[in-house]
Amino acid sequence: MIVTINANVMKTINTDNIIRHISQLQRPSAPLPGEVLKLQDKPVIALFSGDSMAAGSIFTEEQLLVFVTKGSGAIRFGDTYHTVSKDQLLLLRKNILVHYHSFDAAHPLELLVFYIRDEVVTEFIRITKTTLYTSTDPVPITVNRVTEKLHTYLDSVIIHFREKSRIAAQLIRIKLFELLFHLPDTERQVLFSLVKNKQTERPDITTTVEGNIMNNISVRELAALSGRSLSSFKRDFQAIYNMPPSQWIRQRRLEKARDLVTHTSMSVTDICYTLGFEHIAHFSRLFKAHFGVAPTHYKVQEQRAFMAAVA
Repeated sequence: MIVTINANVMKTINTDNIIRHISQLQRPSAPLPGEVLKLQDKPVIALFSGDSMAAGSIFTEEQLLVFVTKGSGAIRFGDTYHTVSKDQLLLLRKNILVHYHSFDAAHPLELLVFYIRDEVVTEFIRITKTTLYTSTDPVPITVNRVTEKLHTYLDSVIIHFREKSRIAAQLIRIKLFELLFHLPDTERQVLFSLVKNKQTERPDITTTVEGNIMNNISVRELAALSGRSLSSFKRDFQAIYNMPPSQWIRQRRLEKARDLVTHTSMSVTDICYTLGFEHIAHFSRLFKAHFGVAPTHYKVQEQRAFMAAVA
């Protein structure tokens, strides 16, 4: 399932307070008729558009195939950014937290989203007798161009949203199979491998933590993202990193902050919100306690040291 949280922010980097309590995230308000197609009361195809797409976040509870039908913007997972625009296809892996931002708030992104549940892919593989290739561990987000065949297919789907027409449940299922059939081979193999090789164990702690190091979320929320209780998450984290998660995350963010202060022209304010700190005063206090000087003074020191070295 997809969860969209609106965020009234002017910059992608300022994601302060977007995410709160992963297990209790508010779903979007009831969509207008025709915006969501469902099977057995579960969303299957959805069209997200309008002011809510200016900026926000998505937590994927299913594998998602996302088509950009209008606008352009950026998608961020951790510290990895993807620029996306009309006629691009994104594959988002299950159980990741991504942020989106439209470049032009007056013409925001419009996304046609397909929820690809494991049982649908498994049935498609069985019916079509598809051969799966051995693949490496897929990245959380892949981006590709929409092919001509997919263009034709998308037109046949999106018309139901534009005209607010009804569509029979059986036809929705057929349209899902048709989508899998028309997918480029790269995306199809990645998607199929994700289903075939799905693990019964919980998501990897290292991947979860590293992927969200720049997000302002709590240890409890990280535990939820990793599929663990808070106590289990703390125990498993301690076994891997040999320190409590809150201490390690704070230290890791401060080290990233130092790198950004030293090697970029970003302001201290932007660095603060980029790394998920709650406010400037809190960030400056932690930075000074860790490195001995406030971030603004640290930047001046580094610039002076650099000029002395090249003089």
